[in-house]
Amino acid sequence: MALLLMLVLLAATAAAKEGVMRTRPVLLMPGFASSQLQSWSHSRCETGFRKNLYRDIKFGDRLWVDVARVLAQGDCWIRCMKLDITTQEERECKLRAAQGLEAVSELDPGIVTGPLSTVWRSIIHDLVDHFELDPDQLVVATYDWRLPPSKLQERDKYFYSLKKKIEYTVELDGNRGGLVVIAHSMGNGVFRYFLEWLKEEVGRNNWQKWIDAHISAYFAVGSPLLGSAESLELISSGITEGLPITQSDMRKLVVSFGSILSFMPMPSGLNSAKDDEVLITVRS
Repeated sequence: MALLLMLVLLAATAAAKEGVMRTRPVLLMPGFASSQLQSWSHSRCETGFRKNLYRDIKFGDRLWVDVARVLAQGDCWIRCMKLDITTQEERECKLRAAQGLEAVSELDPGIVTGPLSTVWRSIIHDLVDHFELDPDQLVVATYDWRLPPSKLQERDKYFYSLKKKIEYTVELDGNRGGLVVIAHSMGNGVFRYFLEWLKEEVGRNNWQKWIDAHISAYFAVGSPLLGSAESLELISSGITEGLPITQSDMRKLVVSFGSILSFMPMPSGLNSAKDDEVLITVRS
């Protein structure tokens, strides 16, 4: 509610000179394991009698997350989700981030699994109901959260696409002051990496100008700025998050994700020069 109140104040301040109430576009950046991954290839799941327990993995199939598939063919699902621990390349299946608001509303839509896998659905409904955002004013920047930020750009050109998405959304809004970024968990690390990448892309002399024109505010929700203790538990013992999979198998899966290293706990002391470093400045 505090976040929504701040958005209301932001919209009211922006519209004060015009004498009308209007809202700014919103960009959602999901966190680790908070958006769907889908198949972009055809992969055979099993040979022998077990292949009849479920279907092969086909283009468009949702892999993160499909509880029914995990139950029927857990081994196949794990192999499909795994990355090469050294190169971060995919071993057996080609997966990519699903797009659109549906990709972050529920991870496994369904009568039973939907309510249990809800992520952004509530805040999306609030933004639409209370602020009357149009479809082109509420956008989401999903990504393959298995990869570290550097690999997102190397493999998917993600930050180039994100820059174009922000510019397009702001242009559709009439270039009236930029959009509001709401990033959760790992999404904050990805957004901060984007800001550093942007310095090289537009040049340090134009970096702040680009931010002033395109970003009105940035809300860091549950940001692991100094890392997350949960990442240690993931790689040491495994956290199943209710999935029908053993902790041992989950640990073996997660350690292949390079993204885990991006939010490992990091030391910070009173004498750290970066404690007071300004991450981003936006116009009020």
